[in-house]
Order: sequence, then C-alpha cells, then structure tokens
Amino acid sequence: MKPQPAYDLTFSSTRFVSFERVTRNRVHRHSFYEPCIVISGTGEFEHGSDLFALREGDLFIADPGIYHEIRSLKTKDLHLYFLAFNVTRTFRVGRREGQRPSLRPSLRQMLPAFALDHSVHLPGQSHLISLFEHATKLSQHDVSQVRNPFYRDASLLLLSEIIASLANSARLSEEDQGDHLLANRIVESIEQRLHGPLRVSALARHCGLSERSLRRKWKSWGRPLLTDEINRRRIARAGHLLLLPDISIAEVGYQVGIQSPAQFSRIFKAVNGLTPKAYRRKYLGRAPGTLPGVTPFKTEFVDGDREEYSA
Repeated sequence: MKPQPAYDLTFSSTRFVSFERVTRNRVHRHSFYEPCIVISGTGEFEHGSDLFALREGDLFIADPGIYHEIRSLKTKDLHLYFLAFNVTRTFRVGRREGQRPSLRPSLRQMLPAFALDHSVHLPGQSHLISLFEHATKLSQHDVSQVRNPFYRDASLLLLSEIIASLANSARLSEEDQGDHLLANRIVESIEQRLHGPLRVSALARHCGLSERSLRRKWKSWGRPLLTDEINRRRIARAGHLLLLPDISIAEVGYQVGIQSPAQFSRIFKAVNGLTPKAYRRKYLGRAPGTLPGVTPFKTEFVDGDREEYSA
C-alpha cells in the first residue's frame, strides 16, 4: 500500500502559571505552538509586531519561531493555563489491526488548515477553562514520571477545541468579528448552564437580547437550531466527563442536565453513534476505577464545574 501523508500531534503536559511575583516572562521564542487561556486577571501579550490586551477567557497562542512575551506589569494578577504542541507531517502505510488510532479523524482534518492560518488571539473562550483545568489536574497525577493514562484523551479533546476555534476565527472578515464575539458570548452562556435546565428565553436575557433577536441572529449565522446546539454541547460535555475515571454514567448524564439515564443514553448515541458505555470502553479501554500505579483521585461538582482533587 502506498504511504499516505498525514498529520500528527505531539504535546506536553498542561500547566498553570501566575504572574503575581514574576510579572513578565521575558521576550523569547521556541520551536512549538504554545496555546494559553486567561483564567483571571489582566495583562498583555506581545507576539511579533502585534500587542494584545488580555482578560479572563482570552485564548491566545505563541507560534513557532515568533518572539513573544506575556506580562502583567500593572495589575500583577494574571493567571493562565498553557500547554505546548507540535504539528508533524508523517506518512502512514496503514494502521495495524487492533492498533489504537493516534488522532480522531476530525482533528487530523483540521491540522493542515490550522498550520496554514489561524488567529493568534481570540476573546470569549471561557468555556475552555474547565477543559484546561481537567487536563492540568490529570497531568499532576503522574507517578514516577508515568503519565496518567486518561491525560492523553483529555488533552486531545482540549486541543481539538483550541485548534478548531483558532482556525475558524482566522477565516472571518473584520465586519464579521462583532457577530463572532456575540456568538462566543452565547456559546459561553450555554456552556455555563449545561448542568441544569436551560431555556432559550433565559439565555437571551443573559446575552442582553430578546428571545426573538437571539433566534434570528443565530439562524442568520447558518447554525443549527439553538435547542439542537444546546443538546450537542451537553453531549460534548458528557464526552469529556466520561473520561473521568471515578463517576458513573448516570452521574455524567445528571451533570449535563439529563436526569433520565435512558434518555441520556439515547441522546448520546444519536449524536456519537455509540452508547455512553461503549464510548467509555472505546476511549478508556476499561471501566472507571483505581488504576495500578496511578494516584487515585476523586471528582467533585460545584454548580456544574468540575474540580479534581487528590484523594
């Protein structure tokens, strides 16, 4: 079989950094992509000849070979999550039977477009903070430098969101940026409320719009129905939560606002083509529980936001 060109990712652990004591990280460059998200505080990001103001929810990325610096000189309160990754081009003859695929097809298809063009700074991405946090907490449960087996899947889900957001934003014209920011605000509002009942009228009020205006705007962007978008995001969140090793499938459904296990299983399968149980078995390879050689941890939920703590 003739080798086929393909793209792959290599990536680091996800980490937290504070600019309270050291208020700048000096101008530097490196050989990899470094996406960051602002958890809290304010600062600025210099990237080549561009300068961006930073605030909570901003997603930004340092590109390979570009001199850059992050600083919080005035407020000294900037907090970030970050990781590093590289896009590599490979040639594959084919995958051996039983061998686990390295990347999901959807992510691999996005990599060429991302490598050609992407935004460097994108506001309104607070909904990604919990995904960064999840990957960061998993990476901290390394034992004898052996990475937690759940970290890889959590990181690939996070990188899919980052790469898609930055690549799609780069295609927008300047006049579309206002609508894009509004769409981000709507999505952020949805993400913040996925753990409970969510009415479009309440969503509209939070975004400062009437329900009619919200529906009209959303439709003009060529998006699916808002109710379909909410359900799609519930199931996407469920996919992240199913990678947590210590909670039941019923609890995952409850945490995305679907209290009936049968209804959760039916909706999840309609979106992903797999039941939650089959999805977990496919991407984790085993049922949840304590893994040999891995520090045990538990998950606690507070208003739908997840935090992982060492037991």
